[in-house]
Amino acid sequence: MSAWNNRGHEASDIYSKTMRWGCYFIFSLFSFLYLYCYQGPVLAAFQHVLSEGVTSYDNLIGAILITVFLLLVQLAVKGLYRKKNIFALSFYPSFLLLALLTNVNASIVAIYLYQHYLLLVALITIIWAIVYFKLGNNLYAFIQRRSSFLSHDTWLNTALMSLMMLFTGLVGNGNDIFHNRMKIEQELKQGNNDIEKYVTFAYDKTDTADIENGSSVTMLNAHRLAKSGQMGEALFKGTVVGRSTDLLPLADSKSACVIYNTDSVFKVLGAKPSVPMSTRQYLKIIDKLYPNNKVIGDYMLCGHLVDRRLDKFVDCLPKYYSPTDTLPLHYREALLLMGNRKDLAYQVGDEQLAADYAAFVEIEKSYQQAAHKRLKTWERYAGTYWWYYKYGSK
Repeated sequence: MSAWNNRGHEASDIYSKTMRWGCYFIFSLFSFLYLYCYQGPVLAAFQHVLSEGVTSYDNLIGAILITVFLLLVQLAVKGLYRKKNIFALSFYPSFLLLALLTNVNASIVAIYLYQHYLLLVALITIIWAIVYFKLGNNLYAFIQRRSSFLSHDTWLNTALMSLMMLFTGLVGNGNDIFHNRMKIEQELKQGNNDIEKYVTFAYDKTDTADIENGSSVTMLNAHRLAKSGQMGEALFKGTVVGRSTDLLPLADSKSACVIYNTDSVFKVLGAKPSVPMSTRQYLKIIDKLYPNNKVIGDYMLCGHLVDRRLDKFVDCLPKYYSPTDTLPLHYREALLLMGNRKDLAYQVGDEQLAADYAAFVEIEKSYQQAAHKRLKTWERYAGTYWWYYKYGSK
């Protein structure tokens, strides 16, 4: 009997160690991937604001250091209560710190102040403290039936770790557009203009709750394209949110930079405004300083297109492009919307583009409901100015 009991204890010890190391592995993997692959740009923005731009956040080093720190927190919590307990519960403070650390809003405030769900978080924390420090040993004895991989203890610890991972994800910043914005700013700051995958996202034109992040993404994409002279060619291939005033981070704009230096945005145009002014005022002044500059012209022309002011677009076009120039794609698409106006000296000169626009019109005629027209035209013509003009955000 003694030999059997010894074997049973050995098996129990092996199981307990395996279960504990499994929890450590799950937490470490989740924390690192959550920080490195998802929340890194948000933490970079948070650190940039807190340090006033003096220090910068490295995604890899930050993810490793924070994960190690949170593991030390778990060890400290475990050390405070040395009796047998439900092991996964010792990770709750680490998950809570991880959740609050990544609970950064678009204004880069540490937490969403006075939000009702933080009261729920506080209540859960109180319940955890009671369970862990007062009832833990009794609960452990109650659920400990047998030592095997499929024991109640295994599933309880696995379920608790899963719930705490879900809890962290719900509390942390999950705003995809804000994440895209921060990723774009990080890439631009590092000199990388390859941001196409971040500038196209679903945005309901009736939803204005996140227009600041959406318009900031549009502004950053316009800046990226202006540097390469591709603004008139590709601006509407990304999601365009806001008005023409939002194409530059000025006094009347909803767009802004957090990590990326605002001066870099104006450097492309030639000069930074010395006093607060509107976007229209700035473009008029900079246009006088650098006449016939196509980068400035593209900002003006694309601004008219963003606001759907086709008449003003046509009036402004001759100042920057002659009738013999090959016009950028979106400008040719806009001219097709103008129809056969005899006073237009510009010719699209693209039979395929004209055929595509005719097909776009035919698809619209094929459906009665606006929602069907929007969806069906998006399937083939998302990224064209025609689709933005008819169905883009307003």
